[in-house]
Parts: sequence; C-alpha cells; structure tokens
Amino acid sequence: MDMNLQIQNIIRDSSSDIAEMIKENLKKDLVDSLTWSVREETSKLVQEFFKDELSEEVKKALQNAKPQLQVELEKAVVNIAATAGNQLVENAAKNLSHSWNVQKITEALFK
Repeated sequence: MDMNLQIQNIIRDSSSDIAEMIKENLKKDLVDSLTWSVREETSKLVQEFFKDELSEEVKKALQNAKPQLQVELEKAVVNIAATAGNQLVENAAKNLSHSWNVQKITEALFK
C-alpha cells in the first residue's frame, strides 16, 4: 500500500479524534491565556492599590520603627564582623598548622 494512501486512511479514520484533540487544545490554550491575563491584571491592581493607598502608612510605620531598626542593624553588623573575624582567625590557624605539618614532613624527608 502506498504511503500517501495510508496517511489519508489514518486521517480519515481518525478525523473525529483529531478534531476533538484540536478542540481540547484550543480550550486549554484559551484557559491558560485567560488565567495569565487575570494574574497580570490582578498584580497591576494590587501594585496600584499599594502605591496609592498603603505606601504612606508603610512609610510612617517604618519611620516610627526606625530607632529599633537602627539598633538591630547595629547588632547585626557587630555579629557579622565578629563572625567574619572568628572565621579569619580559624582559617589562619588551619593554614599555620598545615604549614607547620608541611615543614615537618619536608624536614623528615630531606634529613
């Protein structure tokens, strides 16, 4: 049987299935598109509402909390610096220990 004829037979025999799959895919694409549009529009509305209605209240709340935020920020900076310093000392100690071991091994090999 000729390949073209086989393809035509498959298409003819499956035409209702093919049409149904196309219709389902179109529905799915439409739902996906509408869902994306709703999400995008909702996001815009929320951003606009926040900017127009809530941003001043948030600024006021942050301004009121500024002294506490500064204290906590200072504590965080001290902690970060202490942790970094401790890590540097620890790394230096490891490097010195490693250097000392290398020196001892080298001396033992070449004596």
